[in-house]
Parts: sequence; C-alpha cells; structure tokens
Amino acid sequence: MAPQFVHRSVGYASKIGMILSLALIANLAYAAPSADPKTKAKAHYLAGRAFFDAGDHARAITEYEAAYEIAPHPEMLFNLAQVHRAAGHNRKALEYYLQYLKESPDGRVADRARDGVDQVTAIIAQEKEAADRDEAARRAAAAPPPKPVEWQPPRSRWVALGVGVGGLALAITGGALLGVVAHDYKQHPCANTSTCSPAEEKQVVDLRPKAYAGYALTAIGGAAAVGGFIAFIVLTKVHPRVAVLPMANGFSVAGAF
Repeated sequence: MAPQFVHRSVGYASKIGMILSLALIANLAYAAPSADPKTKAKAHYLAGRAFFDAGDHARAITEYEAAYEIAPHPEMLFNLAQVHRAAGHNRKALEYYLQYLKESPDGRVADRARDGVDQVTAIIAQEKEAADRDEAARRAAAAPPPKPVEWQPPRSRWVALGVGVGGLALAITGGALLGVVAHDYKQHPCANTSTCSPAEEKQVVDLRPKAYAGYALTAIGGAAAVGGFIAFIVLTKVHPRVAVLPMANGFSVAGAF
C-alpha cells in the first residue's frame, strides 16, 4: 500500500516535543546515506510536518522538498501547496496544486486540491487588483500637475469686423429704401393737396410697408455696425487669452476678455 503523506494539524501541546524528536529523525536521515529511501523520505516528511505545525514554513518547505526529491509521491505536492499557501506564496501554491491534480486527478485529496485552486486563484486576482490600484495611485502621485491649455478664440476680430460691415450694408440699404419712399411720396399728387381719390390714397398707404422696412433695416444695421466696429477696435488692442484648466469634475475657464 502507498505511504500516506497528507499533512494533518496537531495540538499545540505536542508541537515542541515533535520539533525536537522529529528534527532528530531528520538529522539521522541526513546522516545515514545508506538508509532506505522511503525511511529517509518519511523522516523528512515528519520533520516538515512538525515545522509546519510550529509555524516555521521555510524549514517545512525545505523538508517537504527533500522528501519529494527522494520519493516523489503526489501527495507531497499537495503538502507543498498547503505550506506555500500558509506562507503567503499563493502563486507557488497554485503551481503545486495544479501539479498534484495533473499527477493524481483522482487522488485522496483531489477535491481539496481543487478547492485550493479556486481559493488561491481568487486571492491572486484580488492581489492583482490591489497591486493595480496601488500602481495607479503611485503614477497619479508622481505625475506632474496639469498645465493650463491656452486657447485664443479664432478670428474673433474679423468676425466683429464682418458684423460691422454687414450692419453698415443693412443701414445703407434701409436708408436707400427710405429715400425711395420719400421720393415717391413727394412725386405723388396727394403730397400737395388735402383731397385725394380713393385710388391715390391707396397708393400712399402702399408706401408705408416700404417705409417701415427701411426704418427697421436702418436701425438694425446701424446697431450692428456700431457694435461690430467697436468690438473690432477693442479686440485689435487687447487680444483675449483664455486659460482652460482640467479639473476633477470638468474644466475651469479663466482669462482676460
């Protein structure tokens, strides 16, 4: 029957005695090169178990590795996985769990090994997420502060000039239309007499929409021309500069207009 090498925990009261006695057994195994390999492997296994129970994971790993090297029993791989996991070596523990399942997929502790794979894989994923967050925080802390991005409104002066010229053209058009209306009214028979026929009165009434349009064009065009030319002069003397600062929740805009 194959030897049983699966580790089981023992009570604290027996730990000290086990360390002393089993360390002696391990020393005897090292000192007796002609001893039976199974006997030497078991001595290393027992010493490793005692060190494991005492919390000395490094020496337990050394003993288990020595036992597996002499007698490569699959269950020693499971023990190595367990002690590496206890020592916090999760990736190494995962390697040994998978190696055990590869060599003994239907072994006595195969289900425990599969549970170990699931648990250690989850721990490794959590450790990676934590490491990624720490790295992101470190990069953010080491990054230089954001620099303002200066932006100048494109062709703002020329837009103002275009508005002024367009407004002037409208004002001129409105003035010309008023001139035409005034000329037509002066030439109309009703301009010099108080009595007009209904047809002539209708002709005078028809001039009113043209006059209203002329007034509107003159007023709107004049306002646009004055505003546009004033804006052009101001923007020519003072170029607006705007600083756009990236913020945590958007952008901050500051500058002289």
